[in-house]
This record gives sequence, C-alpha cells and structure tokens, in this order.
Amino acid sequence: MKIRLLCIGFVLAAGGAVAWFSWRWYDAPTPPEVALDGVDRLTADAVREALNLVRDRPRSGEAWGELAMLLAANGFHEHVPHCYSLAERFDPDNPAWPYLHGVHLVELDPEQAVPLFQKAVTLSENGAEQAAMHFRLAQIHIEHDRLREAEPHVQALATFEPGGSRTRWLQGLLAVRRDDKAAAREVLGSLMTDPFARKRALPLLVPLLDKELGQRLQEQGSRLPADSAWPDPLHTWMLSHRVNRLGPLAEYFELDKGGRHQEALSQLRALVAEAPDAEVCFTLGYALYKLNDFEEAEAMLRAALRYDPKNVKTHFLIASCLLLRGESLDQQSGGREKARTLFSEAVTAANETLALHPEHGLTHVTRGWALKHLGRTEEALMALRRAVDIQPDFADAHLYLGETLADAGQLHEALPHLQNSVRFARPGDARPSEALARLRAKLNTAPKNEADAFESQSKKKPL
Repeated sequence: MKIRLLCIGFVLAAGGAVAWFSWRWYDAPTPPEVALDGVDRLTADAVREALNLVRDRPRSGEAWGELAMLLAANGFHEHVPHCYSLAERFDPDNPAWPYLHGVHLVELDPEQAVPLFQKAVTLSENGAEQAAMHFRLAQIHIEHDRLREAEPHVQALATFEPGGSRTRWLQGLLAVRRDDKAAAREVLGSLMTDPFARKRALPLLVPLLDKELGQRLQEQGSRLPADSAWPDPLHTWMLSHRVNRLGPLAEYFELDKGGRHQEALSQLRALVAEAPDAEVCFTLGYALYKLNDFEEAEAMLRAALRYDPKNVKTHFLIASCLLLRGESLDQQSGGREKARTLFSEAVTAANETLALHPEHGLTHVTRGWALKHLGRTEEALMALRRAVDIQPDFADAHLYLGETLADAGQLHEALPHLQNSVRFARPGDARPSEALARLRAKLNTAPKNEADAFESQSKKKPL
C-alpha cells in the first residue's frame, strides 16, 4: 500500500513538473517576424542567429537584449522596443535595457524615454553610464522648458565631470533658456575650441555677439569637422552590433589598393559568384564602370538593384552606363538607332533615380545630356539648369549646359556657363577650355551686333 502511494505521489509530482515546464514554455515569448527580403547576406545571417538564440532561450534577458541591439544597430526598428521590454522583464537589474530602450525612443517621443532613463540611472553603479544618463535626462527637461527638473541632473553630471564638455554645454543651454546672455556668452564661448561641442554651440552663440564677430565665427565654424559624439558607453556597445557588410570585400580592397587590379577583379568576381548581395554586386559594377566596361557594369548594377532597389547611387550609375554606351555607339557606323534606344533608357533610369532623390545634381546632368542626344533640347536645358541650381560649383553641369545652349544658338547665355566650367574644372581636364575656345570661335563668326553683346557679356564676372 505504501509503495502504491509512493508511486502515485511520484507520478503526480512528475505530472506537475511536466505541466509546470509545459506552462513555462507555452508562456514564453516568441521571436518577432523580421522581414529579411533584400537584406545583405551577412546582416540577414546575424539576425537569424540572434532570433535562434531567443528561440532557444526565450526567458533570457541577455538574449533578448542582444537581439534588440542588433536590430537597432542595423536599422530594423519595428521590433526593437518589444525586444528591449522583454530584456528588461527577464533581466530586471541590468540598466542597459531600459537605457537603450529610452535611447531608441528619444528621437520619436522623448517623454516616453524619461522614465526609462530614470529607471536606468537608479540601477547603474557605473560612473560613466550614470553621467550619460543624467546628460540625456537634463537635455530632455531643458528642451521642454522644465528647467527646475533639469538642474539636479546637471549638478549630478558636474560631480562626474566638473568643467567637462557636457556640463558646460548644459549650463549654456540653461543660460540661453533663462535669457541670461552674459552667462550664455561666457559658457558657450568656452566651447569654441571643444571638439565635442564647438559646432553645436555656434548657432546659439552667434546671436549673442556683435555682427562682425558672429560672421567671423560662422565662417571659421563652416570649415570645422563635425563634432565628436558625446561619450556614452552603453550606446557605443549597442552600435558595436552593426554588421560590417563590407567584411568579405576587405581582400578586394587590399589587392586593389596595392595595385594588383586584375587579381582584385578576379577575387571580386569569385565573391559575386559565391555569395552575391547588394554590396558585392555594386562593388563589381562600380569597378567595371571605372574600367569603362559599361555593358557588364550595367548588368552587375542591375543585379545589385535586385537586392537593394532603392539605392540612389546604383540607379544613377545605371543611367550613366546607358548614356556612355549610347555615346560610344553613336560614333560607330550604323549605331545611331541603337544609340537612341540607349539614350531613351538612360532618361528612364535617370527618372527612376530622381523619383528617389529629386535633388541629385549628377542625375540631372546625365538626364539633360541624354535628352540633348535625343534632340529634346528644351527638356535638356531644363534638366541642366536644374543641375546648375543644385550644384553651382560643378564644372560638368556648367559645361554641358553651356554646350547645349551654344548648339541651340543661344551663344550669349552659353558664355558665362562655359567660363564657369573652366573656373571649376579639375586640374588636367581640358574639356571646358576646349569648349570655351569653340564658343569664342563661333563668337568671331557671329553677326557684329551679336559679337558686341558677347564682348560685353565676357567682361562680366562668371556666375
């Protein structure tokens, strides 16, 4: 009887354990569905590996945090907040998860980030982490005119970094918000040599100075590099999860840099055959483009487009390949009809590029020159004028606009653009000076009244 009772007890206990583990498994969160169509192979593999980790360890805060960081660092933003929330749930004592969750939300909704940063700062025992947390909290409060709430965080930061870049930056922001011009001038002025804050501080400082000094500082600031990123160890950790998509191309770049161009090209072709993705196909296409092999370059660039259909540079280079192929055929006997087809295709490819990036100056140049070859002069002039508006110091935009105007008989309007093409030309590029010489030759044979107009125009400064 005792044995029977023991057996029954064992069975019940085992059943309860099975039921408990079954419930735990049923209750465990499932990995998100991350769309990986068109994503490069290295990034897709890294995401799949992280998804498998949370599938195997669904109650691991570390696994969910690693997935959240990988998704955030590589632009998969949709599922990041959910993954950070699960990391917080299963690893509640780790300050990284609420903090990085807040960092992810701060651009879209700073108010949602505040309680996450506050939670993180109470959990962290690391001074560098706490400094970054207080800095972010102070900035949010200042931006929302909650200056009293900002003060304790500024003071806390000052205990970690007395007189540091971030401390002075916050003090300068507070002074500006309080309309304390003297304090703002002093603090922001002290940041003008600081690599973390000099360009950030400049727009706030200039209105506080006399006009001449402000203009001088603005001119100096325009030549400075971008400010360094604020120190932030946890954010840096998250960014370290960004996949190096060009890793497999390292050997190609090393060979090419060393002058072993044929070996580099062979290595690149092998890589495309073995593991094609947007990066390797584009790199091979661009390498062929530079070698003037425009037909194969176009094919490779179109292959890259299948992986990354919204890449502006790929679309532009396809349009350029078509234009250059058309120009080559146009010089051959019997090639005129095929050339016109390619010019039409170049216009279509340029239109697709501009649909993605309407202000892409090089594409307007390519489109305008293809339209000129098709005899659609007015459309060509519109495109080339737009290119000059976007890139007024680009020699080719002025060159092609000037030549199109000259061919259309608008010699007086062509002259300043060809002068500018000479002015902005790269060393060794003889095309602008040759085009200007041809125009001056036309000027010498133009009717006298038109020649007089040219002479007057040529004395004006280039546009």
